[in-house]
Amino acid sequence: MNFLIWIIEKIVVPLFELFYPILDFFLKWIFRFPSIGAIALIGAMTGLGVNLFLKFSSNQLLLKNAKEDLEKIGNLKKNTSEKSELERLNSLANRISGLYAWEAVFPSLWTIPVICLVALWMGSRLSFLPPKLGNEIFVTAHFEDGAKGLAHLLPNDSVFPIGSAISKIGIPENASETVTTNESEVEARWKIKLSKVGPTTLVVRYAGKNYPLQFEIFNNSGRPPNPIKDFNSSGPKGKRLLSIEMSLQDSVSAAIWNFNLKWAGVYILSALVFGITFRWLLKLN
Repeated sequence: MNFLIWIIEKIVVPLFELFYPILDFFLKWIFRFPSIGAIALIGAMTGLGVNLFLKFSSNQLLLKNAKEDLEKIGNLKKNTSEKSELERLNSLANRISGLYAWEAVFPSLWTIPVICLVALWMGSRLSFLPPKLGNEIFVTAHFEDGAKGLAHLLPNDSVFPIGSAISKIGIPENASETVTTNESEVEARWKIKLSKVGPTTLVVRYAGKNYPLQFEIFNNSGRPPNPIKDFNSSGPKGKRLLSIEMSLQDSVSAAIWNFNLKWAGVYILSALVFGITFRWLLKLN
């Protein structure tokens, strides 16, 4: 299991990330919509795209004939009582059903990598709300376990700390409130306010070095940044700054209606509803 996770994290995801710039270019208009609307719209596009692919890549005539043959065999079985004839019809129905299943399923296998790519791209682009003017958010710098001392958040005209700009490095007193995705528990924390629309750079200074995190502040809709930036920083081993993390709000809150899957639940629901609808409209067999 650990090996499979390693394969996904180290090979599959980096491979898919090579295609992110292409999706960024062709879907840049999607960020004009609210996050939940953009996710639902991509789900609808997925449903349409998959059905169009199946419409033109599968043998629809063969599938149609197979369905008709299965219906005819079903009617013959109702009017037949001879055991040998029933066995012959069942054998024929099984062969046709197998052929139908293979012809129906095989083309859809080609859509799985594309759907996985779109889902991973959405996870990195639409799982959080974009930073907006006036938002107050937490920023956490994660360190190796041996780090001590102070870290300084450098204010600018777009970002300024609420409270002290200097934070002591250590294990937080209330760890349950800390936004932590890193294995290390040693961190420094600030609460900041976003005060100017446009691109900006948040800078944490530690041990004489600056660690920048670039992002953009929006009035309304926009593309959220990656909330975590990792650093391969130099310095004494065991005391280095590992990453900076912004506590962005989830684009969709977990709820029963989205199966507690947040944005992924919205995508799945939209793809299913529109997929079934377009399948009926396109009269797929």
